[in-house]
Amino acid sequence: MKVIHTYVDNQSIIWKELLYVQYLSAVLAKKHYGNISFYGDNKVCQQVKVLGLPYDEIISDVVNKSDVHTFSIPKLKVYEKQTKPFLHIDTDTLIFDKIEFDTFGEDYLFSHLDIWMDEKLSSEEGIEELFETYLIKSIKHLSPKSILEAIKQRHDYTSMNDTYSELFFKLLKKIEKKLFSNINFRSIPNMNIVFVKNFNNFAKASSLALNHYYDNKEEIDKHKNGPCYIEQFMLHSYLRNIDEKYKKSNKHDNHVIFNEQPLREVIQIDDVNDRYGLGSSFETIKQKDYNLFDKDGNRLITKFSKYNNWNIMKDDEKYEKFFLSSEQSIKNLFQYNFGGFLHLTFLKWKTSFQAMVIHRLRKEIGDEGIRKIHKYFETKYVSQSDLESKSEGEKLYTKITGFDFNPKKEENKSVL
Repeated sequence: MKVIHTYVDNQSIIWKELLYVQYLSAVLAKKHYGNISFYGDNKVCQQVKVLGLPYDEIISDVVNKSDVHTFSIPKLKVYEKQTKPFLHIDTDTLIFDKIEFDTFGEDYLFSHLDIWMDEKLSSEEGIEELFETYLIKSIKHLSPKSILEAIKQRHDYTSMNDTYSELFFKLLKKIEKKLFSNINFRSIPNMNIVFVKNFNNFAKASSLALNHYYDNKEEIDKHKNGPCYIEQFMLHSYLRNIDEKYKKSNKHDNHVIFNEQPLREVIQIDDVNDRYGLGSSFETIKQKDYNLFDKDGNRLITKFSKYNNWNIMKDDEKYEKFFLSSEQSIKNLFQYNFGGFLHLTFLKWKTSFQAMVIHRLRKEIGDEGIRKIHKYFETKYVSQSDLESKSEGEKLYTKITGFDFNPKKEENKSVL
């Protein structure tokens, strides 16, 4: 199975805070699956070569000069080009415990359902039913806006509307009618993990989603959630249209690995007010106690890690809580397992999580590996700008561990 990272942005650089995370993601994935390839533009490909990220292939021709107004488009281009089963993970996805994808018995697997929906919306009723009514002649006189308001009155679905249905309504007349019967908002997956066995059908769905993007580029590019809409909703919808087996797997959430979002922030503290995020509270998803282990005793994430009765379980049965209340709790974060899996998303910009990533990467690549990254940015960018030599995460890591990112003649003797 080919494992893949993709990264393109409009500056053609992976900044230091992101580079630490991407490096750790690559190291962990390669440790579990034996290989990892990278797709990027020419400059970013050169950067990962210089810094020695452990990629077996570095490929620039697929996404070089990609338009990144909608940042998920390079990923769809990569999906479209695959000619064998593959695993694509976001560069901020950290797989601590190996996921045994074959135990799920599915042709496609994703992380989790992207947006929580009220139980009223989890059946064929609710929003999907109302979308279908748009096509009924008896209410043809109603505008998309009227339908939208009717939905808002029946259900509270602000996040889903902001992320998906707002663009769907706006572009409804341009969406092929044959797709309407396969629209299913409840089953939209989060694609920070994309595991694909049937690469032919997935490539077709990716091509159709790309065509939809190019036909509606202006509207999608200017929408803040255009990247989620085109990858997670339109690709998912086209795949449901192409592959009946996938459509059936959605009914019981068999297309996702986790019962729900693996990590959620319950109490959010802005780093502007508290630079270390102290006071933040998090919940990580629990998995069944009888997880499988490999021959070396390492825990595995499998089909049997999921609960079948998730919807009737109490919150304290579903989640394990942890708090960032002191420097000691940040040290504890360095060792925390996160249920074996972590998709950082916005947390990669939080100082405490940056320090955690540096610590874990240091354990993998050693002191000099970390210093090489720091030196690269200090030499290439800090010396030519008003950027500080150390990132906030590096400052916190030094404060907690005593690690010296830029020692002079005598080597710092701090230990992990």
